Amino acid sequence: MNKSIIVLTTLVSLVSCKNGDTDLMPSRPTDPTSNHAPQVLDEQIIGNIADKQLELTGTYYDEEGDEPDVEQFTFRWLKDGVEIPDADDYILPVSDASALLGVTVSGCVTPSAKTGELVGDEYCTDLSIGLSSDISAEVTIDSSVFPLPGNTISASYTYDDNGAGIPEGKSIFGFVTHTLGDDHMPEFTQCESGAGKDCMYDINRRYIDKTIRACVLPIGEGTQVGPLNCDSTKGIGTKITGSLEYGATLTAKIYGLTGDTKWKANLSAQDGWTNDKAEDRVEITEGEGGVGTNLSYTIGTRDKAVELVPGLMDMGSSRDQQVSLDKQLDDWDWLVAEANGDPLPKDATYFIGKDISFCIDSTELGYEYCVNASEATPLSAKGDAEICTDDTECVTGGAYYPETPDKPLFYSRGIEPIREILIPGSAEGRYLDSLGGTRDDAYYHRPLTITEAKNAQKLKFSEGEFPAPSNDNPLAVFGYKWSVYEHSTEAQSCNLLNSDTKHWYLAVPGLDVLSEGSEVDSLDQEGMLELASSKYSLAALNRSVLGMKRAESGTYKDPDIVPYYSFTTGWITAVNNHHASNASFTSSYIGDFSFVLSDVIFEEEREVSFFYPYSEFINPLCVGQ
Repeated sequence: MNKSIIVLTTLVSLVSCKNGDTDLMPSRPTDPTSNHAPQVLDEQIIGNIADKQLELTGTYYDEEGDEPDVEQFTFRWLKDGVEIPDADDYILPVSDASALLGVTVSGCVTPSAKTGELVGDEYCTDLSIGLSSDISAEVTIDSSVFPLPGNTISASYTYDDNGAGIPEGKSIFGFVTHTLGDDHMPEFTQCESGAGKDCMYDINRRYIDKTIRACVLPIGEGTQVGPLNCDSTKGIGTKITGSLEYGATLTAKIYGLTGDTKWKANLSAQDGWTNDKAEDRVEITEGEGGVGTNLSYTIGTRDKAVELVPGLMDMGSSRDQQVSLDKQLDDWDWLVAEANGDPLPKDATYFIGKDISFCIDSTELGYEYCVNASEATPLSAKGDAEICTDDTECVTGGAYYPETPDKPLFYSRGIEPIREILIPGSAEGRYLDSLGGTRDDAYYHRPLTITEAKNAQKLKFSEGEFPAPSNDNPLAVFGYKWSVYEHSTEAQSCNLLNSDTKHWYLAVPGLDVLSEGSEVDSLDQEGMLELASSKYSLAALNRSVLGMKRAESGTYKDPDIVPYYSFTTGWITAVNNHHASNASFTSSYIGDFSFVLSDVIFEEEREVSFFYPYSEFINPLCVGQ
């Protein structure tokens, strides 16, 4: 703990609210399509004219959870309503203390957000500079409780009239925290005053590596004011950044703790999030892509598989892959290696839906302290979980499942399949060669879960209302229900996907190299243009990256859907419903089922017989450039 007398003030107005509004924490908006400007709540001015500065404090708040753009905040200071020249920071230097005695000083801030409604109103608060006296106080933060997320720390103070015979009045007591960074405007949380009373303060992730001050401004009966006294500490804990996506990297940062570290997961079964409990997670072994005590972990086993099996990324092309991708691991490679008996690690199906924990056996705490990647999201000023949009500050991505009272939506996520698969325009092979012409790079977007489709705007998949998926025939794999759509929403289900650089369209089934095509290839989508061609179809994706599920056969009747998943990407889709043996094909179209044979992809002889009846549902795989 660092103890010092920092500042002195003579605050008269303890809490200032713009336009007299006393609702210090507004509720969430009821209109999901609206966006509100950022606000500053609980403004106060603390400072010491004798110590040559005044400091404006306040709490940033945005109803939609848009992150603050602290570098764009603007500040003004006024003396009796007249703007002070060159006073444009949250700290006001005081060169002549006597010039401020008996006047009203106003501190004003205009907040900015990184997204949504960018600039808020200006918020101001006042203080009247008066005379100080000999009274004093000393505050202490209880060091027996660590400032760790989930803990509650406390502070108290003593009051001394220093023989002046002045009883304590309504002193100002509370916590000043730099949640926007130590070089930016702090926020003030007031507690009930009174010497000897404890001020309790809940610690969450917002306070990790942030300076936390407990401060008291002693005020005697009447107008006597003593010097502001503060005790300070700093939040400790761990943070995880990165993306909760198969093949992506998570990075841990440790603040104020020491000890051995490890990454943990429950990879014992292909059951996704349904049985994934924190207490069942164990250290990820080297064979499962584990990284020992390193602070970074790349999710999954793609790199490990390449290390274990020499020449793995070229194996698929030896079995008539039809679309050749240079040095890119795909299902065709994996299944050939599996048939050869090569020592492959666990495939992607063991990872999808699971959470990852980072743990440190803390010397300071005396126990193993763990945090979950799914919960590495920002918190609002109210303490609500928000969506993460910056993978350098928190964990983006994840496949979302239904929230519960104990687990809010933004925590209800596990590892998602690779979100976007790139098929470069340079790809070659018998299928693409048969189509003729040139081909640009194409990206394929994974299907959404039903939870994601129903909350597409909240989860940043769409800026507007997303079409509702069908509840009758979902693809149920890994505990998730993956969205399918009625035929009428086919294009819209992709057109509304968010992207800074891409426009998304429904990926049509496409031609097989031995067939004469289908009218489905010219499916009309608004703005589809050339992406309706077979060059950007599911056939192009399937012939290059996604292989077929191992031999499975049987008779299926509507509304059953045959789920299919990828060993190297974790993708979820449906086996094409109407095809003969060895087709190795996926489809956007889900209709009546008749007979399905899904053999291993690299059978030497292929017999292909596709036809597309009137389909009732589609599985929304999307393609974009």
